[in-house]
Amino acid sequence: MSAAFGVGLVVGKFAPLHKGHVLVVEHAASLCRRVVVISYSSPELPGYEAERRETWLKACFPNATVLVLPSGSWDATSRLFLQTTRRVSFSASL
Repeated sequence: MSAAFGVGLVVGKFAPLHKGHVLVVEHAASLCRRVVVISYSSPELPGYEAERRETWLKACFPNATVLVLPSGSWDATSRLFLQTTRRVSFSASL
């Protein structure tokens, strides 16, 4: 069966990563040719820093594009998001 959608986007803190997150990402992967997982937490939660979340997500979803946005100002995050969306071709399907 071919994928119903081109790109799936899953956004969350993933702090900590749990079975519910895994189910959501796996479901997106079953429907989409490509899955992008974005993690953002501001402020960072103790024990769940960006580096740790990135390690978890990349290990758990090796076929997904994983982006862990640094905690900080909205301006820096919005610039990173815009750079990311330019690299990934999105099309809305409702």
